[in-house]
Amino acid sequence: MTTFESLAYPNTFTPAVVNTMLGALSDAWRILSAKGIHPDVVAEVAVREILAKGIIQTAELGERDPARLRDAAVAHYMSQSPLL
Repeated sequence: MTTFESLAYPNTFTPAVVNTMLGALSDAWRILSAKGIHPDVVAEVAVREILAKGIIQTAELGERDPARLRDAAVAHYMSQSPLL
C-alpha cells in the first residue's frame, strides 16, 4: 500500500452528491447573475470559489438538498464577498 492509499478521506462525496453539488453551484451562479452581479473573468474565478466553498462546507455537514446547498452558497458569497 502506498502512502497515498493509506490516507484517510473523512469528507469524501459520492458521484451523486458531487453532481448535486455541481447543480447547486450552477444554480447559485444563476441567482447572482439575476441579482446583477457580473464579475469580470478574473473575479469570476474568485466568485465561483466562494460559492463552491459554501456548498462544500454545507455538504460536509450532511446537507444533500440542492436548494439548500444553493442557498448556502449564495449566503456564503454575500457574507464573504467584497464585490457586493
